[in-house]
Amino acid sequence: MAELYVSKPTPSIELPGNATAPFGLASLNAPGSNFASTYGYSTSKLIADEILYRIIDTAPEQYNALKVLFSKSPEGHGSDEVIWFEHPWGRPLIEANAWNHNTGVITLTGTYNTVQELPAVKGDVIKTVGETPLLVTAQTLAAGIADSSTLTVISQTGGSLTAGLISSGDYLALQGPIIADGMNDFYHYDRINPDEKYNYIQRFQRNIRFSTWELAKYKSKGLTDFLEFNKKESLRQLRTDMFSFAMNGTRGEFLIPGSVSGNYSAKCTEGYFQTMSRAGSLNATVSLSGLPTAFEYLAHASNYKREGGTRFVYATDANLFQLSKAYKDEKTRYTPESKLADLNLEQIVLGTARFVLVPCELFKEESVFPTTWADRFLVIDQEMVTPIIFNQFPMMDGGETINKQRGSREDFTDWWIQAQLGVKFANPLGSFYIDIA
Repeated sequence: MAELYVSKPTPSIELPGNATAPFGLASLNAPGSNFASTYGYSTSKLIADEILYRIIDTAPEQYNALKVLFSKSPEGHGSDEVIWFEHPWGRPLIEANAWNHNTGVITLTGTYNTVQELPAVKGDVIKTVGETPLLVTAQTLAAGIADSSTLTVISQTGGSLTAGLISSGDYLALQGPIIADGMNDFYHYDRINPDEKYNYIQRFQRNIRFSTWELAKYKSKGLTDFLEFNKKESLRQLRTDMFSFAMNGTRGEFLIPGSVSGNYSAKCTEGYFQTMSRAGSLNATVSLSGLPTAFEYLAHASNYKREGGTRFVYATDANLFQLSKAYKDEKTRYTPESKLADLNLEQIVLGTARFVLVPCELFKEESVFPTTWADRFLVIDQEMVTPIIFNQFPMMDGGETINKQRGSREDFTDWWIQAQLGVKFANPLGSFYIDIA
């Protein structure tokens, strides 16, 4: 049998040589190439830049506060100035300025102009700090004179009036008027005196202008969504404008100089914070360590809500984290699972009161709010806030102007979007704010 021979050829390995010029990739760059301009290479019109069509949007989209405001349908009115009336808490404080136990005369702190303004009158029962009931038998009005009007009181049968019964600065509780059987006299009369409140409805507008040929070039040769993105950005800036004024607008008028002559009168709406400042809402300035104590005190002191009522806490994420951390550590009043399904917001419960945490990262944006807002908490009774609009016009609309090709004399097109907004904030004393020093 013949032997089988297997031939194994010896491989011949060819090593690659060194690359020699010219290789053209380094110089094959599109017009406008950043690589070419940085490192000194050529460009060629034979290729085009690889440009991503979509402009990447890096702006934050934190408008939770505006979402909460508009969760209540805007209230339409027939004018751009809206007036409403509020009836404040109707039991005035009785503060003693001086006490004469020999005559039973209490000199009141404060200035009163009419008998109806006096905190108590004949027939009313009041109680001292030490729980002693007294009956008012007479009142004396010193109209317009501070700390001079008086109440004359007697004790219950068998009681007595002592020197230490009332001290200057004591607050006396009004329990209410009483009558006796067969008594035909009327002493205590009531009539509400509501407070007038008002605010303006403000107009907002953003515009974009392109010349006729410029616009045509973007439409025919545009490589990105530049036009679409411009409109989107104007809309976002308009929403930011509305957010800024809803939070921090100051009610008033600006006279805008006309392009030719005269001035245009523009109304500004009053926002949350300025309404609270004007009304004297409770507030505090504390260190971060004192935040939980201040928050709890103001929460209870300003609680006008029914049991289980909810208020909204607006602040930056960082500040809300510090607040929620205090309650999470206690593990009794706060759980991470407490959410509002619609906005995915956490809650804190203090007694019967609920507080929803609303992140507002725009508070730290210095181009939108003063620097103090980065460390501010606004706690709002949102049920008392209503967006208002002039009902003859839509809340928001937009369009574009007619250029020369469509019958006007202008060789450009303006795209515009406008909106209107006012804030009706009733009973701001049920809200409060805290600044971190």
